[in-house]
Amino acid sequence: MQPMRDLSPKRPEAPRACADPALAALGETIERGLFGHERFGAIEAARQPVHRQGATLPGAPSVEAMWALIDAGALSIGDDEVRIVQTTATGLRVLPPQDYARPAQRAGRPISTPDPARARALWAAGATIAFQRLDRCLAPLARTCAALSASIGHPVQCSAYLSPPGGQGLDVHHDTHDVVVQQIGGSKTFQLFEPLVDRPVPRIDLTKDQAAAARPTRRVTLGPGDLLYMPRGLPHCAVAGDTPSLHLTIGILSQSWASLVEPLAREIYFLEPLRRSVAAGAVFDGAALHEDAERAVEQIVSWLRAYGAERLAALACETFVTSFGNRPGFDDTMPSPASAVEPAPGGGHYRLTPFGRTLRRPEQEA
Repeated sequence: MQPMRDLSPKRPEAPRACADPALAALGETIERGLFGHERFGAIEAARQPVHRQGATLPGAPSVEAMWALIDAGALSIGDDEVRIVQTTATGLRVLPPQDYARPAQRAGRPISTPDPARARALWAAGATIAFQRLDRCLAPLARTCAALSASIGHPVQCSAYLSPPGGQGLDVHHDTHDVVVQQIGGSKTFQLFEPLVDRPVPRIDLTKDQAAAARPTRRVTLGPGDLLYMPRGLPHCAVAGDTPSLHLTIGILSQSWASLVEPLAREIYFLEPLRRSVAAGAVFDGAALHEDAERAVEQIVSWLRAYGAERLAALACETFVTSFGNRPGFDDTMPSPASAVEPAPGGGHYRLTPFGRTLRRPEQEA
């Protein structure tokens, strides 16, 4: 028999994740290098695209580093770490792995990885190579993303797009997370469109008809060192200039409260009244069924009023903590993440480190 869970309101235990002091300090430096004197929180709140020149990002790889990953057989197609997109007469096409894959091994496990000669030939013929979750493959980027996450309080990931002249990696689309584009080499022109969905979350994508009807609003050409911030839900597409292009996309995976409802709902299974069955025959009696459903709703609402805010706050922390769990180790002496941020009653947050718990109010973050 499964033991009952104690659902009484409790302050969540201090989760372990985000920011030992050195990592947090590094993250603030990275944040300034990207956004200048403006903090990401203010940019996120404004929800407007931002184009900035002279942005810096430590650990950013070169074009040569991208090809080195291909040559080393370090990327798994099956784990969605790399894909190749070709421009055709009818639009963009994600090439099937059999067009360019070869067998390889990773830690004794068989994987499919791009064949270097085939990848180069496809790229030379106009295909774009997309490197997904590059922060899992390159330790310097893993550290950079972890540090930036420690500074801004959202999970962060990084991908890259290596395009030949005139290459394009994606059709018109919107992302369900904020995106920071950092141009590394060559140039890329981004066409921005009027948003069609307000604050989309995963599973809410643009349809082909919506993308085709999107109204263009702004054109931004990025050169090396340029940054473009795009809030989630901003439709866009990008085409390389007349030289090879490499840009990074830093995904800021902010949590929506909606995304926390599903794990919260699973806790309702521990409420005894809601584990009772719908009465036999009740589905044939609309009035009785509705009355029983109202009682179930009252139980849910009562529990949410008593414990919901505490549990949502705890789940937000736990989800943030989990985002650090799958990162590779850093390749230097930077200490591993060892603390977290926890919401505080009345606004602000607690910054939890191995050295103690510090309350930070919103006015202190200005």
